[in-house]
Amino acid sequence: RFQIAVNESTYLRLVGKVRSLRRTWTQYELVIHNCNNFVSEIASSVGLRTPLLTAQYPVGYVTELRALNAPLISRK
Repeated sequence: RFQIAVNESTYLRLVGKVRSLRRTWTQYELVIHNCNNFVSEIASSVGLRTPLLTAQYPVGYVTELRALNAPLISRK
């Protein structure tokens, strides 16, 4: 788990992305529409680097996401 600080415009872009994904992702598919892919879409929308492989356990995905963005994060 980690956090990044965002300004108001980035936050609004993030909220818009979540709303868009909620409308368009109507089915869960292990390879295409999985929880890691959802996180990847959100992270990309705020300018974070994301792991290439989303088909992995979530704990591994978040660990890799954290490592890719280490200078930007605030550890909790």
